[in-house]
Amino acid sequence: MGEIVKYHMERLRLLNLDGAPAGVAMGEVTRIWAETLAGRNIVWDKELDTLRLHRGFMELAANCDRWPSPNMLMQRLPSRPQRQALPAPQITEEQRQRNLRAIRCMLRDALNLKGRPQ
Repeated sequence: MGEIVKYHMERLRLLNLDGAPAGVAMGEVTRIWAETLAGRNIVWDKELDTLRLHRGFMELAANCDRWPSPNMLMQRLPSRPQRQALPAPQITEEQRQRNLRAIRCMLRDALNLKGRPQ
């Protein structure tokens, strides 16, 4: 994530937005941004979040007139792509009937034990 932040911070700096930090401070500003994003209650995943971060930064670059804050980036991050759900398990009618019988037996045993002293 740090390399993505560094790349886009350099690009934002080149836009010469109002309130942009001085060039000599960009290393520290970039470090603070990376720490701020890492400190969020998010488990950053390279596979899921790289494109989201690029898109979020591109939104900032396209729509900000002043130097943005990390929170402004977070507001522009697209949602994570949803992973493909596993298909429902296939079960035969025989397995379904066997499972129902087993559940009935467990319930019957539980009800019979409830009235007995232990």
